[in-house]
Amino acid sequence: MIDFTIPDALQDVVARVRAYVSEDVLPAEVEVADPDDLLGSWHIVERLRDRARDRGIYTPKLPREWGGLGLGVLGMALISQECGASLLASLGLNAMAPDEGNMHTLLIAGTAAQLTEYLGPLAEGRVRSCFAMTEPDVASSDPTNLQTTAIRDGADWVINGRKWCITGAEGAAFGIVVAKTGADRGAGHPNYSLILVPTDAPGWAVERDPGWIGVSQRALDMTAERLLARRPCPTSLGERSKTNRARWTHCTWPCVRAARPAQASIRPAGHNSRLCPAVKVLLENLPGGRDAHRRCSRAACSERFAARP
Repeated sequence: MIDFTIPDALQDVVARVRAYVSEDVLPAEVEVADPDDLLGSWHIVERLRDRARDRGIYTPKLPREWGGLGLGVLGMALISQECGASLLASLGLNAMAPDEGNMHTLLIAGTAAQLTEYLGPLAEGRVRSCFAMTEPDVASSDPTNLQTTAIRDGADWVINGRKWCITGAEGAAFGIVVAKTGADRGAGHPNYSLILVPTDAPGWAVERDPGWIGVSQRALDMTAERLLARRPCPTSLGERSKTNRARWTHCTWPCVRAARPAQASIRPAGHNSRLCPAVKVLLENLPGGRDAHRRCSRAACSERFAARP
């Protein structure tokens, strides 16, 4: 049987994040001038980041030597469900996609020079980043379909391709670009590598913001890119062709966030010592378990938003 008990060491962190969301984040939502343009109200995000630092919960996923709390997957799942109440919450903690995943990728694959140049400013909240994988002409959920190439030319990578649906591309300081670096048709994933590309590199251009999927915040939305860049070879992340399985946490955050209304409205007895339904739904395998949680979530959503001013 799966044990859903929250470790004692995480309960205090979760409580502090919950208080932060309730006391700082939700009241700040009404100050956003245009919910469709969070970049236009970035001073609010900066203020929330100062509050997160004061509360000792800023960049919770990073190791302590990088200013974080060193939380693992479970800790970040618990924090993500609290942040699901508002888009401002994860921004305030500097734990939003894609920066959260990019920081993780840099930590496990970056050289000392890359950590200084890219991770340091990202961890401090001085810059934002993006992750350029999806392409318009292929089914990009399978990375072996990607057509963007990175070819060695002397001491450089020459990158050619087009990307779209690139979260956070507008205003990002750099992107991690997934590109084909190998030519072995039977190799599959090892043909692909991750390359760091500053957005001021010649050839990088944001062409448009299609505004798909009903999400309109331009700081977090889908953007189209065209890449035609030359980068020094040291800007590849990790050993070539061996870093393309490093971003699972980027995908788990929306799953947890989807169940947040139920967690906010229904706090069962013993909530502080047990995982709430938002995390349980990710782990359920029992027959009927998902249907039961779905019914609970619908009822909770109706109650929560009917009561919200």
